[in-house]
Amino acid sequence: MALHDYQQGYTPSIKKKQGYTPVGYGIWRACAGRLIHVPKVNSRVYYFPKGHAEQASSPVNFSTMAVSKKAIQCRVTKVSYLADPKTEEVLVKYKLEPWKLDDENDVAVEGSGKSGVDTVEENPGFVSFNKILTPSDANNGGGFSVPRQCAVRIFPKLNFALETPLQNLLISDVKGTQWMFRHIYRGTPRRHLLTTGWSKFVNAKNIIAGDTVVFIRNIQTKELAVGIRRNFMDTPKLITTVPDNANAQKGFSRENRGRVSPKAVAKAAKRAENGMPFEAVYYPRPGLAEFVVAADKVEEACDWYWTTGTRVKMALETYDGLKKTWHHGSIASVVPIDLCSSDIEWRMLEVSWDDESKGLQKKQKMRKVNPWQLEFSGPTPPIHAPCNPLKKYKYGHTDSEGVTPLSSMGMPSTMAAQLNSSYFSIQGTRHMLSCVLPFNPPTPNSIEGMKAVTNWLTMMTSCPLA
Repeated sequence: MALHDYQQGYTPSIKKKQGYTPVGYGIWRACAGRLIHVPKVNSRVYYFPKGHAEQASSPVNFSTMAVSKKAIQCRVTKVSYLADPKTEEVLVKYKLEPWKLDDENDVAVEGSGKSGVDTVEENPGFVSFNKILTPSDANNGGGFSVPRQCAVRIFPKLNFALETPLQNLLISDVKGTQWMFRHIYRGTPRRHLLTTGWSKFVNAKNIIAGDTVVFIRNIQTKELAVGIRRNFMDTPKLITTVPDNANAQKGFSRENRGRVSPKAVAKAAKRAENGMPFEAVYYPRPGLAEFVVAADKVEEACDWYWTTGTRVKMALETYDGLKKTWHHGSIASVVPIDLCSSDIEWRMLEVSWDDESKGLQKKQKMRKVNPWQLEFSGPTPPIHAPCNPLKKYKYGHTDSEGVTPLSSMGMPSTMAAQLNSSYFSIQGTRHMLSCVLPFNPPTPNSIEGMKAVTNWLTMMTSCPLA
């Protein structure tokens, strides 16, 4: 087959498909990034409608819909790794069904692995290298300057005994289309370049300066692949797939908004609220946090006191994708968790980032984050919150006198012991209360029940002793 056939994107064995394009997990992981965590099938998660709305191409007005819950427990029934056929950005498509409190398979789901997520930051079987394109790289009449580390890690070894070492590379994109590039080592000083084939690849993919290309190598088969992460602008700009084509439907926007239809988000939120199965699509992108999050991860984050001034850090991927870097800051404000509603606000923490992380400070979606996106970095250990409203507790257990211990209702054992000692353990204490209260709390087998327990605890701890 001639070289120009590959340059035009000739694909002898792959037919065009409607909708999203399936992508192998190894290539998807390299393109999505090492810090993206995807919950496993059959695991328990929290779905956040407001987080899903950030993926929409235009604002979603929840005030016009009967969507009151901020976080909805669900079970993951299917996960699909896909790519957008227009932009070639990778995405994950979830099929979820709202969690039932009396689900008989509770134990099986909870035991589906730590946090119920794929926590492997490395990508076994694949190596990759990212590069943010310079104006010279994105010039459709030029070549691509290959970082030495990329040439060594990803591309086959050149024969440096030749006067001008070169090779032809056959590389597949995320849709399976194969492209031929000439890899050459030349210049003064000498450097690695992709020349023939690169400019047509840039034109066909609508690549601009600021986009990121991800080169990937399958360790076992030695096959090469390339993915693209798009750069987005605050000012809307439409990019057409063919430069002289006026049909906007064939293009894609670089506006800093999502790609998902607002109707699809609204439909998913409504079905989730009503306890019906639904689908949700997530495009991994800086600033757009994961809105389907492993339940253990959310509940553990809500176990701690989050107060202003607390020192925290957040991990981000380095520009080359080889490691993660930590950004440090202090919590500036906190939206408190409503214990009575058993709910949690999306992006409840605002962080003031340190000087070296001021780039994050300029981005609204980096200033306001979720607790599970952060780690503590201060010299003093964090303090456990007295009661986590999101945790699933084992209720109904009573002691020898028929009293439900506070520790079984989600309170840390130290606090529960103190309250039990104050009110229950001393002989005759029950007769010393100056008000009449029920000593056995209601069983919270529903949201209403959890509210009743909260009210009961409030009365018990605020009622003075005679």
